[in-house]
Amino acid sequence: MMVSLLPPLMMERSTLDNVPNVCLPTGYILRCYHDGDAPGLVRLYQSAGVGPETEELFNRNVLGDGVFSAERILMVVRQGRTVAAATAWVCPDLPGRACLLNMAVAPDYRGMRLGAALAVATLRHARREGFVVQTLQTEDWRESALRLYIGLGYRPVHTHESHPGRWLRVVEQIGSPQVLMRARVECLC
Repeated sequence: MMVSLLPPLMMERSTLDNVPNVCLPTGYILRCYHDGDAPGLVRLYQSAGVGPETEELFNRNVLGDGVFSAERILMVVRQGRTVAAATAWVCPDLPGRACLLNMAVAPDYRGMRLGAALAVATLRHARREGFVVQTLQTEDWRESALRLYIGLGYRPVHTHESHPGRWLRVVEQIGSPQVLMRARVECLC
């Protein structure tokens, strides 16, 4: 994992309609957070390099957040183990928009479309809550995540002067230059 001093890349899906179906493999269950899931989620976050790194931070920053709802934390479980998770959150600094946060897939379970199933589940959850747009933040080096988000209809949002150049490098690297035609400029400050 690389650490960047630049702000994360921003993306949005400007409609929550026409969300594709993505099925989980046999033996995998999609469910929301239950009491007692925190240790497994924290282990997952640690293995994936995202989200709160300790149970104390998870309890304070997620469970203690005023917008916490167990239904907003979506998990894929296999044989009692949390192998992937994502959060359909509400971000107070982005009124009217849902946020996809803390997408994590355990390293041994990547490539099975678990992230796609979770992203779709967060989109559907956000729509049920009345949202029409979902945003997310990601990093330049998360190539598989960027491919997934672009494939699901998310577009770049330029919110920093570094974004146009960084996006150009990303789309050249992953072979999706057409996505830049859908980019939206919010602020280049």
